[in-house]
Amino acid sequence: SFGSPKVSPSIAALPRAVIFDPAPGALRTDPTEITLRWNSEWLRFDGEAYTEDYPPEFAGDESDLVYRVLWSRDRGATWISALSGDEATFDVYPDEVSDRLTDSGAGSESFTFAMPDDLATGEVRFAIETWRASTRSHRATHQAMVFVRRSNG
Repeated sequence: SFGSPKVSPSIAALPRAVIFDPAPGALRTDPTEITLRWNSEWLRFDGEAYTEDYPPEFAGDESDLVYRVLWSRDRGATWISALSGDEATFDVYPDEVSDRLTDSGAGSESFTFAMPDDLATGEVRFAIETWRASTRSHRATHQAMVFVRRSNG
């Protein structure tokens, strides 16, 4: 069956991304930067194994994974690439190499985002998109909202 990692050719499994830091809804006062940390988990979107044939310890090849880090100051109506600073279209593969991060290997990933000076008090939404570079297939997106408080208003 194509739903088994033991059968060749099997369907390439794609991980789900989960932002774990900062915690969703976190409050930051006058931050100059925020470090995002996330895991790529080799599970379906709902946290379950792909099929019953996948063992609990299954881990796919992370060397083909790339990430795009996006942020929004308007609850996701528009997105900006945290890497390039350019406007970005959500759910579209980032063609520019400078607009994506390669996987650092097994374990969690991170990216430190410099907070814009003109960012007012309010909600900032971050999104991590996970892509398989060889096929440009998109599997995982996870969003987290952080509330930024500015002392000057």
